[in-house]
Amino acid sequence: MPDNSNQSPLRFHIMQFDSLASTNLFVMENKEIRQLPEGTVVLAKQQTAGIGQSGNKWLSEKDKNLTFSIILHPDFLPVASQFYLHKALSVAVREALCQLLPDIGDISIKWPNDIYIGHRKVCGMLVNNQISGNTHQLAVAGIGLNVNQTVFDPSLPNPTSLKTVAGTDFQLFDVLEKILSNFGAWYNVLKNNDLQSVDEVYLTHLLNFGQQKAYTYCNRRIEATIDGVDKFGRLRLHTADGTPLLCDIKEIQYIF
Repeated sequence: MPDNSNQSPLRFHIMQFDSLASTNLFVMENKEIRQLPEGTVVLAKQQTAGIGQSGNKWLSEKDKNLTFSIILHPDFLPVASQFYLHKALSVAVREALCQLLPDIGDISIKWPNDIYIGHRKVCGMLVNNQISGNTHQLAVAGIGLNVNQTVFDPSLPNPTSLKTVAGTDFQLFDVLEKILSNFGAWYNVLKNNDLQSVDEVYLTHLLNFGQQKAYTYCNRRIEATIDGVDKFGRLRLHTADGTPLLCDIKEIQYIF
């Protein structure tokens, strides 16, 4: 966890709901909620219509997992650098899971901001932004983490959970506290404008970074190596013959 003693800590306040369709949508659709102080956490015991990247559904069993959104006001972050919020969130969640699963070494960030254990997805994130001109007024950082669920909808391609990996139940609020603590530290790294530190840790733990692997690109199989991520969050790769690629979400799929 980074040292940010020169920054005041991000203070979290948790609002818990029995059931919401989507914590991110609940915040974005309610003006009164959006105006709550930075660090407000909207937590749902059950999320009935969770949304992931590109509109994908996030299916979650009641009282078994963590589904929550953090209200942020990152006006210090240039609009062109908004993907750094995704990076800091990914790094923080991965770091928290490493602390919770100290004997598991294969925890990585799958571009853009999923957390994988091995080749299975344990956590997904979605950040909704509200931008006015050149000002980053609001960000709603949604996190869905599989904690104690062990049976999943067969439509999900590769889910896992902390319990599946560790073989034991976890206290949900202990896991939440660990995630928030780590994110608060990395959020202050962004406030300090130390983008290089965020980049270094994000790329160090980015799945397949620097390795030639198989992908599906434009409906064809290719061999390519991930070079990094540009400032807009697009994935940079080069193919086996050296051809550069720059990909948005849904343009490229990993092959495991």
